[in-house]
Amino acid sequence: MKPRWGDRISIFPKLIMAFLVVLLPLFALSIQMNEQSKTLVRKEITQTIEQRMVSFMSTLELDFNRALGLQTDYVNDDDIDLLSTRDDLSYVDFTEAVSRLQDRLRLMKNATSFVADSFVDISLLGRRISTDGYGEIPAGDGEALNRPSDRFASPFIVHQGKLWITLPYPGTLNRQPVFTLGLAISDASLTTYLDEFTNLQDGGSLLAYDGLAWSVAGGSVEPDVTAAVKERLQRVNQPQQSAQFQHGAQLQASAQLQRSAQPPSGQSYALSREPYETLKVNGESYFLFSSHSAKLGLSLTVFVKESNIIGPLKLYKDRVRWLSIVSFVIVVLFSYWIYRLIHRPLAQLVLSFRKLERGDLDAAMQGRGTGEFSYVFDRFNKTVYRLKELIDEVYVQRYQAKVAELKQLQSQINPHFLYNCFFNLYQTAKMHEIEQVIRVTRSLGEYFRYITRGNDHIRLEEEIKHAQAYADIQEIRFEDQIRVEFDALPPRWRDREIPKLIVQPLLENAYNHGLEDRDEPGFIHIGFIEEGRWLMIYVEDNGDLSEEQLAKIHSLLAQKQSPLENTGLYNVQRRLQLYFGDEGMMTADRSDRGGLRIALRLPADHNGGE
Repeated sequence: MKPRWGDRISIFPKLIMAFLVVLLPLFALSIQMNEQSKTLVRKEITQTIEQRMVSFMSTLELDFNRALGLQTDYVNDDDIDLLSTRDDLSYVDFTEAVSRLQDRLRLMKNATSFVADSFVDISLLGRRISTDGYGEIPAGDGEALNRPSDRFASPFIVHQGKLWITLPYPGTLNRQPVFTLGLAISDASLTTYLDEFTNLQDGGSLLAYDGLAWSVAGGSVEPDVTAAVKERLQRVNQPQQSAQFQHGAQLQASAQLQRSAQPPSGQSYALSREPYETLKVNGESYFLFSSHSAKLGLSLTVFVKESNIIGPLKLYKDRVRWLSIVSFVIVVLFSYWIYRLIHRPLAQLVLSFRKLERGDLDAAMQGRGTGEFSYVFDRFNKTVYRLKELIDEVYVQRYQAKVAELKQLQSQINPHFLYNCFFNLYQTAKMHEIEQVIRVTRSLGEYFRYITRGNDHIRLEEEIKHAQAYADIQEIRFEDQIRVEFDALPPRWRDREIPKLIVQPLLENAYNHGLEDRDEPGFIHIGFIEEGRWLMIYVEDNGDLSEEQLAKIHSLLAQKQSPLENTGLYNVQRRLQLYFGDEGMMTADRSDRGGLRIALRLPADHNGGE
C-alpha cells in the first residue's frame, strides 16, 4: 500500500499544524471583528455627522425662510410706498415714515441671527434706509443689488465677496426698480455657527455658495486642510460649470464630492450618495462629508481626520498582529514539548492503527502505556475485540437497510406535495389572482427549503411550524371553505427530536381525502395531549367518513410490508417505527365531528434506532 502524504510527516509538524488550525480561526475572527468594529464605528460616526448636517441645513432654511417671508411682505409696506413715490413730504411726515420703516427693518433683521443688516434702497431719494442709519447708496451697490434673482433656485447673490438677499420692485429686467429690499448676510455669524456645529477635534467645515464664489469655514483644522478642500471642490465644480455653459442650464455641481440624492418628502436638502470621500493633506487622511440645500443653493462640507475615527482600532489591529507572532512561537515550543512527552507511546499506537488499517484484526497492543495512554491502549484492545464480534454479525447490513428504507419513505412525500402545490398554483393563476400566486410561491419556497435541509430529524416545534406553513398554502387554495386550528404545543416537548415530515402528511390527508370534495365548510383540528412520558398528537377533521373507508385505513396501518401504492399515512407510521421502535405508534379512529382522527404517540426518550 502506497503511504499517504500525511504518513510521511512526523508528529512534531502535525502538532504545530493542529494548534495553528485551532488558533488561526481565532486570530482571523479577531481581525474580522476589528474590521467589523471599524465599519461599525465609521458607520455610526458617519450617521452622526450626516444627522448634524441635516440639522444644520434645516436651521439655515428655517431662519432664512422667516427673513424671506418678511421681505416679501414688506413689498407692500405703506411707508416704503410713501417714501418711494412722493417727494413732497413734509419733514415731520418724512421723519416719521423713516422711523417706522427702520423699526420694521430691525424686525426683519432680528428674524434670523445670520443677517448683519436690513435695508431699503429707494431710487427716488437715492438713499439707503437701514436699521441704524440713513445715507447714500454705496457706490457699486445699486446696479449689483438691483438685479432680480431666481428665488426658486436660490435667494442669494454674491457681491464684493459677501452674500446678499435682495428683492427689487418691480422685479423686471427692463425697468429701473422703484426700491430694493436687501439683507446683508453676516459671515461672522455663520462662522460662529459653523464652529459650534463642527465641535470636532481636528475637524472642520466649509459652507459655500455658487461653487466657491463665496464661502466661510469653521472648525479647528489647519489652514492647509481648508485650502486643500477648496481646491478639491474647485476641481469637482469645473466640469460641471463647463456642462452648464454648453447646455445653457443652471445645474448644481454634483461630481464625486457633491453627488446628492433626491431629498425625502418635506426636505429640500440632500446628503451625498456616497457616505464620505477621502482626502490626504500633509500625510494625513481626512473623511469628507457633503450636503446641499436646494432651497438656499448652499453646500456644506465637513471634514474629519481619519485617525480620530478609527485610530484606536488600528492600534488594536497592530496588537493582534504582534500577538499572532508571539502565539506562533509559543505554539512551536509547546508542540515540541508535547512531542517529547507523547512521541513513544503515540508511535506505538500509530503502528497498531496501521496494522488495523491493513485488516489485521490481531493488532492488539502488547505493551502497556503509562498515565493516560494506559487507558487509550486498553480501550484500543477492547475496540479491536468488539470490532471482530461485530464483523461476525450482520449489523452493518441491517443498519444500512434500515437507513435506506427511511430515506426512501421520506423521499416519497415530496413529489406528492409538489404535485398538489403546483395544482393549487394552476388554479390560482387561472383565476388571475396574482397576489395569491405570489403568496403561494413564497410559502412554497419556504416549505421546500425546510424539507430539503440535510437533517432527517428535526425539533417537534419546527415540524409544527412547517405544518402551519402548509396549512397557510392550502388556506389560499380553499379560502374560507376549510378552517384549520392548531393547539399550543406543550413547552417541554418543543425540543423533542422527531423524524422530519410526520405531521404535515396527516394534515395533507385530511385536505385531500376528507374535505376537498365536501360542499359544506370543513374543519381541521391539530391538538396535543400529554400522558405521562408520552405525547399524543392528533389531527381530526369533520369530513364524511364511511365505515368502509375507516376499515380500509385500519387495514393499511396493520400491514407489515409496504403496499403497492404507498400513502402518506403508511409512510408516517413506518418512519415512526423505524425511529422510535415499538414505542412509536399511530392510530386511526372516527372523530367526534364525524370525520377521521389520526393520533401519533411519541415517547419522551428516544429508544428507537435510526
